[in-house]
Amino acid sequence: GQAVDLAPHRARAVKDDDDLLSRAGGDTGAHGRSRKQGSSRKFHDLLLRPHCLQAGRKPPPSGSGGGLLDIDGTLHLSIEACTFANSGGNGLSLRSAQGKIRDCAITDITDYALYALDSSGLDVIANTVTDCGNGGILIHRSAPGADGSRVSGNRISRIRADRGGTGQYGNGINAYRADNFRVSDNEIADCAFSAIRGNNASNLQISGNTCLRSGETALYAEFAFQGAVITGNLVDGAAHGIS
Repeated sequence: GQAVDLAPHRARAVKDDDDLLSRAGGDTGAHGRSRKQGSSRKFHDLLLRPHCLQAGRKPPPSGSGGGLLDIDGTLHLSIEACTFANSGGNGLSLRSAQGKIRDCAITDITDYALYALDSSGLDVIANTVTDCGNGGILIHRSAPGADGSRVSGNRISRIRADRGGTGQYGNGINAYRADNFRVSDNEIADCAFSAIRGNNASNLQISGNTCLRSGETALYAEFAFQGAVITGNLVDGAAHGIS
């Protein structure tokens, strides 16, 4: 893939520009039709093929919660075999997205590798996530509701909790208010708190994961939830196993 060195605010191509190519500096494989909502633009379809985005640890605009790539309102998203590195914020930030992120490498990230809010069926499959300051893969919702995302077959390691806290940071995979969320067959190691943590996430399924050297409870379903199933996981080296 082609390396593109971008400050995070310049990587907000999908939301702020008609064409991802105008900011990414080459053929990223992005395509789709856009619609206008206020001053932002949203793509129904977006494909990002092998590419490398990095930002030299430059922080995103204050309070933006942004990443190297910010995507808003894409109904058919496909990001495959890309590298996201050296972000001063998140690796990827998604809002109201549906689709897949597959075979990507996300590394050396100040905050979260992937922060997805209000998804409608997002598949995060076979990615490698390493060396993140506050979290690995986060699937959150602004209010409790059906999410339907799947996180499977990823390798996640060395997740810190630079912001401190009592478990809101430092987790390999974290679900918040996301119902019908499935986590399976991931290999997760060296997380400051939990390998997998569900908070207020009903019908949560956690199965077949390998969780090594978690700083707190390795597999954690907490607070208001119904119907969590935790089965067939391997836990070794955690302060606590399953709660």
